[in-house]
Amino acid sequence: MEKLVTPGFEGVAAEFWTVADGRPGWSGAVCVIVDGTTVVDLWTDAADDDALYPVHSCTKGIGAGAIALLVSRGLLDPDAPVASYWPEFASGGKAEVTVGQLVSHQAGLTSVDGGFDLAGVLEHIDLAGQLADEVPYWVPGTRHGYHALTIGVLMRELVLRTDGRTTKELYDTEMRLPYDIDFTIGCPVSSRGRIRRFRESAVAPPTAEEMDAVLGNPLFVPAFGGEPLDLNMPLRAEVMDGDLLAAGGVASARGLATYYAALTTGLDGRPPLLDGASIDRCSQPLAVGPDAILPVETGFGLGFMVPCERMPFAGTTSFGHDGAGGALGFATPALHLAFGWTTDTAYSQGADPAALSIASAIEELLR
Repeated sequence: MEKLVTPGFEGVAAEFWTVADGRPGWSGAVCVIVDGTTVVDLWTDAADDDALYPVHSCTKGIGAGAIALLVSRGLLDPDAPVASYWPEFASGGKAEVTVGQLVSHQAGLTSVDGGFDLAGVLEHIDLAGQLADEVPYWVPGTRHGYHALTIGVLMRELVLRTDGRTTKELYDTEMRLPYDIDFTIGCPVSSRGRIRRFRESAVAPPTAEEMDAVLGNPLFVPAFGGEPLDLNMPLRAEVMDGDLLAAGGVASARGLATYYAALTTGLDGRPPLLDGASIDRCSQPLAVGPDAILPVETGFGLGFMVPCERMPFAGTTSFGHDGAGGALGFATPALHLAFGWTTDTAYSQGADPAALSIASAIEELLR
């Protein structure tokens, strides 16, 4: 496949190559789709045109898209109690927790009594039952905090209870395969030879003050399953074979952008997966401000991240998700924009700052 820069987007390409020039040996890519047509599709000299990368929490965007699809079909009501779809969830004082509160990280279910591990998340059934029984760590709706791994279990169970399929089954059948989206939960054996492992992290070690802020929060470590961050975790065999909705995806930049275009603008004459009202709902903020788990500000809507000061995306109608290590995928419906970014080197704990800079440049160009 040939690199692509559509006339009018030369400045975006120039900024990408400036970033690449400052990162010797970096493998990364960017893809920009406007009105369902690809206008920028670039990768560095150290990459291949079809390279796949671990994209970690970008995978949460698949769960959010599945929730939005079910809302658009009238199978889920964001304002209804979760227990109306999942009766066992009413335990522990959670009878009034709404679907919207659950998927916007407000339910206070970042872990369970006794903790959990990656194997438990992959097994799903027992951990879903524990979460249904759990007493929340805060009064739901009074604050929000990043449900780093449990959000995948919660969204998957909600989809299963309302649609009868796992999120992976729904996504593959109705989204990924019909729209040829190069973004998977886990990774088929046939695609594993395309994967680029993370080489390194260029993130500065946390200061003592930052470490105190994190480790002084008793909710932080349990929310991540008590395991240190491993940027190549999505490439473990059990994860590539499994259904780790919170963090187990691999994608190309083209795949991330294609996913968000499929949701919002459609592709190559095919209609979008979501109707206009559902698209508008995806970007509506439900929880924005200081995070109860992460030592930063975050913003969440119907499962997607929404703009906040730290994560502006490309304007107020944007929604999407970043991933540990730097990957980023999002849509900005007001600009008919879909964006994807992948990297083999971490330059931040979340979205690559270069991706956010280029997203801002695209916003200025399209307005």
